[in-house]
Amino acid sequence: MKKTIFLSLVILISFSVTVSGQITSTIQGNLSDLVIDENSDFYIRYVNTADFPGNFIINSFYYTDKEEGWPYGTGFEITQTNRTTPLWYIKINGDFGPHTINLVDLNSDDKSDLFFFVGGEDVFSTYAYKADYDFDLNSDFDEKNFQLVYSNKNHYSVLIRPDSSSTPIILDTESTSSYGLSCSEIPYDYEMREEYLLNIDPEIKDRIFDKYFELTKGLDQYNFHYGMPNSYPLINSFILDPIKLTSVSDNESIDVTHKFPEYISWRIGILKEIKSTASEHCNNKIDMLIEHYKKFLD
Repeated sequence: MKKTIFLSLVILISFSVTVSGQITSTIQGNLSDLVIDENSDFYIRYVNTADFPGNFIINSFYYTDKEEGWPYGTGFEITQTNRTTPLWYIKINGDFGPHTINLVDLNSDDKSDLFFFVGGEDVFSTYAYKADYDFDLNSDFDEKNFQLVYSNKNHYSVLIRPDSSSTPIILDTESTSSYGLSCSEIPYDYEMREEYLLNIDPEIKDRIFDKYFELTKGLDQYNFHYGMPNSYPLINSFILDPIKLTSVSDNESIDVTHKFPEYISWRIGILKEIKSTASEHCNNKIDMLIEHYKKFLD
């Protein structure tokens, strides 16, 4: 079995329209000439440099159109210590840039793929780019050195690794919006009545936490914690959402939910236990979820 190497760095980039509007000149800093030259219609402002194991370097920057002020956004380039041109770079339009960047081998090919989040406030997105550069890292700059293989523009997805998997699996939900612990049909219903709130017995909650940490097996540092150390494992478990499990293979992502019946059975079991103390409104939602999961066990 190939060794799976996980390299991670959290890069917090606070971006706003106000900051973008203040970019009226280019400050190259540690950025490559290539990024500046290919974006001559933009003011580019270098933000910071972050070092990764394996001599990888990420240089972050803001950008804004010189004439119209739009598009504007946040970008980063990936390079190495001895390179004069980057392996790859990306620009992300809008107010919210990447706030967590991970380099992780998602498919056991001994190359560091990209897995990162974009968002803030009510924006939650996840992206995975598969590495396609030469092993000796002498590849010229090429937009195909990292290729998009996965995206979810509704959630911060979660990296897990079940016992039967030799590679990380991406856990997310099929829902366009997560219901959290609300049984309301309206996602993020902050004014929901008490009967729509799912109350979980502390002992059951502890077992959900235990399962989460069992599945993440050292990957938890790459998942988003929402600034809530006592709650995020429950959020990242998507208990009231129909989940989807995805693996990265070659240059595509594949739905592998059906390949993990033990985990699906665990979710059915824990939902049945939760139902025993849930309100009628939550019972209906839980019953629908259980029937949904049973299809993967046929």
